[in-house]
Amino acid sequence: MLPGLRVIVNSILIVRVVIGQLQQIVKGNINAEQALRRVELQVTPIGLPRMAAADGSRNTAGSTASVANDPQVRGASQDPILNEPSEAYRTEVITALKEAMLNHSSSLGIQATEWLTIAARGNDDRPRLAPADSSPRTRILRLKGSDLLAFLAQNITKDEALQRIEIRVY
Repeated sequence: MLPGLRVIVNSILIVRVVIGQLQQIVKGNINAEQALRRVELQVTPIGLPRMAAADGSRNTAGSTASVANDPQVRGASQDPILNEPSEAYRTEVITALKEAMLNHSSSLGIQATEWLTIAARGNDDRPRLAPADSSPRTRILRLKGSDLLAFLAQNITKDEALQRIEIRVY
């Protein structure tokens, strides 16, 4: 075996042992189990199977996996970042942009007939070896000036203003 490959294999084995030990420590604490699952998603190399609990804790009452198999609580208890990490990230970025539009736009002097518009585009949609002309989706967030002025004058609530922000994907 090549020396570099041996180091990688040893590192993977060490990570698996440590994750196994952490699974034993966090057993029974659903929040800690979900946090450990997030870490495992980040540190386990692509293409290698994820570790499952060897002691059958997956099927015990209260474990994250047993709750996820119950159709009545499946939607409410699963952590969205575990299901679709990219979409969870996009949602957080869009939420932060919407908050910024409301919290930091008073000094821009936007008139009632104007629009506050933000365009956001990530590079996570494009494969690393894709041709240079492949373009990821662009998200356009825009808010009418009249709605922004109503929010700044406290005529509408923050939730109402957030709902009035239009989002388009191109």
